[in-house]
Parts: sequence; structure tokens; C-alpha cells
Amino acid sequence: MMSITLRKLTKQFGETTIIPSLDLEIGSGEFISLLGPSGCGKTTLIRMIAGLEHPSSGMIALEDEVVFQDEPPRYLPPEKRNIGMVFQNYALWPHLSIGENISFPLECRKISRSEITDRTRQILDQVQLQGLEARRPHELSGGQQQRAALARALIARPKVVLLDEPLSNLDTHLREEMCDLISEIKKANPITMIYVTHDQKEAYRLSDRIAVIHQGKIEQLGTWQELTQNPRTNFVKSFIRM
Repeated sequence: MMSITLRKLTKQFGETTIIPSLDLEIGSGEFISLLGPSGCGKTTLIRMIAGLEHPSSGMIALEDEVVFQDEPPRYLPPEKRNIGMVFQNYALWPHLSIGENISFPLECRKISRSEITDRTRQILDQVQLQGLEARRPHELSGGQQQRAALARALIARPKVVLLDEPLSNLDTHLREEMCDLISEIKKANPITMIYVTHDQKEAYRLSDRIAVIHQGKIEQLGTWQELTQNPRTNFVKSFIRM
């Protein structure tokens, strides 16, 4: 598990400001959802935490290690941050089998073949894909592909997992199943998780706390009960629905 600290974090694309200035503290082992409409900066925020986007200014720390700051300059590349990420579009390589897709992070770390085999088998069991490791991504359903993407994010035993609207391409039934699976994995693994969504039901079901994002700013951070019973801004009041 790993705590996450963001201080005065900003992001600009040209003259457009996506994240004006943002502070956030996430506790070790906490499940935080970033909830807000499309285009509000949620994905940009987690991509900066992952190291996939370079912030314009501010500071990011994972536990006690600063992984980005503008002054004095510091930037730790994504592969050294011990973060797993699940993308909205699955991001599975079509020319690799499901087993090869899942085990790829371990291959990059030069883990022994026997350990790769053992850990791949374990994670396949955990995400309920036993017996499907030889198939290619196009031979699986959308729900199965998302399970494979989740397994790939978990196999290297990261201390932080970032999930970027992972259920948005699934139908209602599969979304329910994946919510249950993510809840089970969270209970079984001591991992800090940040979950990007515009779906309030997902945020309510999964989160310890929810950050409501609007135009790159955190309008309110709290439990679902706090957001619904004591909305602090007009946007939170209008956006959160029971």
C-alpha cells in the first residue's frame, strides 16, 4: 500500500488550463473515486500520477518519495513508480495470448520463468479466467478482456492501481459483475486505488471517499453520505443524484 500526495498540481495544454491548481491526500490502502462529467480533468489527473502525462507544475509524492516536482526539477518515469493501470479501451496486444498479455509486466522485470508461470496462474484464478490463457483478445468477450486488463495491472503486485473508467464499455450486467470483482480484489489485496468514473452508482459502491471534479478542481471530497447530505457547492448539489 502507498499514500499519494498532490500539491499545487497544474496541467496546461498550450494556453488551455486543464488542472488549475489541485491538492489531494490519499491514504495508504484507500479507494478514492474521481467523479465528474467528461472533460473535467479526471483522466489527465491519474495519467500525471502514473507518469504518462508531465505536469506543468506542482508536486506528486508516492509515500515518502517525490516522483514529480517542478522546483527543484524531479521526474521519476512510469516504470519506476510501482503503479498498475487499467485503461478504458483494455489496451491488450492483439498478437499476444491472454496469458502473454497478463504476464508481460513480469517479463519486463526479468522475473524467473517459474515465478511468472505461478503468478500468472494465480491471477487468472483471481479474475476468473482459468483455462483462457491461450486465447487471443479478440476471442474473449468485453467483460473477459477487461478482467485480463485488470489481471495485467495486478500481476506485478503494485502498491497503487489506477483505473480509468474501466467499465464504461460494458453492459449493465457485466458492470455489476466487474464491480463485485473489483470489490473482492480490493478486500484481498492491500492496494491503494484511484478510480475514474462519471457513473455515480460505481463510485457509491466501490469508494471509501469520492472527489467530485469540475473544470479541473475538486468541488468536494468525502464519503457518499457526506456528498449527498451536505453538498458544499452548487455543482455538487446539482451533479450528485440519489
